[in-house]
Amino acid sequence: MPVNSPPRPAGVAQKTVTYTMASLLMLCMGDTRNAAVVARAGAIPALVSIAREGNHRAANRELAAALLAVMCRSQAAQVDVVASGGIPALTR
Repeated sequence: MPVNSPPRPAGVAQKTVTYTMASLLMLCMGDTRNAAVVARAGAIPALVSIAREGNHRAANRELAAALLAVMCRSQAAQVDVVASGGIPALTR
């Protein structure tokens, strides 16, 4: 029998995304090796999606674009950003 979870207050998921991306941004700014690890973990397509889609908070779109830009310091991540269609997100 599935257990029903309590209703989640509006905006909690967006705040979680904001805090997560801010934490990733700080990690990636500190060391390009961290950017490569985040890229290998598969975060780039999700970041491109957040940066490009209008249904996310403006702060989250900006954090996603900043994180993509910082991650591009890693050559491995550059290829993934381009392959995921991230260039338009970075040129806004």
